[in-house]
Amino acid sequence: MMTGQSDGSLIRTASFDNDCPRERIEIVSKDEGVGSGQYVLNVCGTQIKYKRTGTVYHRADQNPVPGGGR
Repeated sequence: MMTGQSDGSLIRTASFDNDCPRERIEIVSKDEGVGSGQYVLNVCGTQIKYKRTGTVYHRADQNPVPGGGR
């Protein structure tokens, strides 16, 4: 299970994706397993769901593979 330092990677990713300062991002909930995870973040006042696939964090509503995995 990835915890602790992985939170920093998640927050950096959400900050970049949403143009929101890291200080305004809070992890509301997380459910982590081996090789995956699901997260709810408060990002500048908006709740956004994220997922972790392997070591990659991405918005739950977006495909993490450029080009849609074609």
